[in-house]
Amino acid sequence: MHLSTALVAALIIVAVEQASAQLSKAEQAQCKAEMEPKFKAETDKDLAAKMAKGHEMLKNTVELVQGMNAEQKAKLVNTYFTGVCAPIKEFYNL
Repeated sequence: MHLSTALVAALIIVAVEQASAQLSKAEQAQCKAEMEPKFKAETDKDLAAKMAKGHEMLKNTVELVQGMNAEQKAKLVNTYFTGVCAPIKEFYNL
């Protein structure tokens, strides 16, 4: 049974958001440095393609949020990224 691309991407997004809330900037950089050679050596091309697609989705999402105006960013921070969701602010550098 194969996971759909959307589900894999969603799982990656959740994992990255959780990790971003728990890792310092230095730890995030180290994690990326450790993960990159493993990704390049991945023999399951379907998994690699899904991971790459998930990464691209994350990158585009961060760019989208960073492209918002100050009022929109403030609304995200003060309305949506509150309570349990507050650590997501760090993922988007808000």
